[in-house]
Amino acid sequence: MRTMGIAAGIAAGAALLGAPALAGDLYCADCAVRKVATCGGFLEGMNVDADGTLWVVDMFGNNILTVGTDGTCTEQGKAGGRPNGAKFAADGALIIADGEGITRFDPADGSLSVLADNFDGEPLRELNDLAIDAEGGIYFTAPIGSHMANPTGRVFYLAPGSDAPELVQGGLAFPNGVALAPGGQVVYAGEFAEAQVLAMPTQGAGGLRITNIHARTAGGIGPDGMTVGPDGTLYAAVFQAGKVSVFAPNGEPLGDIPLPEGAGTFTTNVAVHEGALYITEASLGEVWRAELPD
Repeated sequence: MRTMGIAAGIAAGAALLGAPALAGDLYCADCAVRKVATCGGFLEGMNVDADGTLWVVDMFGNNILTVGTDGTCTEQGKAGGRPNGAKFAADGALIIADGEGITRFDPADGSLSVLADNFDGEPLRELNDLAIDAEGGIYFTAPIGSHMANPTGRVFYLAPGSDAPELVQGGLAFPNGVALAPGGQVVYAGEFAEAQVLAMPTQGAGGLRITNIHARTAGGIGPDGMTVGPDGTLYAAVFQAGKVSVFAPNGEPLGDIPLPEGAGTFTTNVAVHEGALYITEASLGEVWRAELPD
């Protein structure tokens, strides 16, 4: 009884001090997670365009899809091969990280062009995810062949108007999702095989230029697709955990948003739009929506 009392006292004290969330804690009890579409395929590249339309890519089917308000999924075009991460550029083009490099899909006419496909003469293949900065530069991850025992993955930057990527960081164990912090000074990269999110200075950042561990994920394998909300909150899909983990701007864990019982566990990508978090689940090819707290 005394032990239980001490434990209860410690828990109460931690709550008063605003202790970080523990693995498995809920981010919000009323997130109202619901399924909005079943597209099929291995869904990735969750996006919302300027008109509020949801877009996803099917990595194995090579499809670029929109998701209607009635839950129907409509093919808008084909990617270069194994599309994974995708983000809309300021001009409305969908920039895709895929098996052929960094490509540009024009929704207006369905055309596809290659922006970059090599680094110092070495072909860039099986790219994973990307983020676009305020100037139109593209950060992207190249994990192919890397893992915990072979940390050869890399993060690159493609400057606006260039076709020659610059190396940002090497020596990574399967760099996966990537997102930019508000202000453009920090880029987050999910080191999938190490179950952690790294924070690294962007190409134009000043001050102390060091890469550090920003956050760690629990359950599943590690962080897949990520996005940052307007307030700097980081949302990371945790692959094979069936959830999205949420972190404060300083990296403190805020809790998880789990998919409901019966959903798949292959949570792959996320997007924030108008107070909601949209989530792709790849084992069943589904799109989910969670209401975010005000």
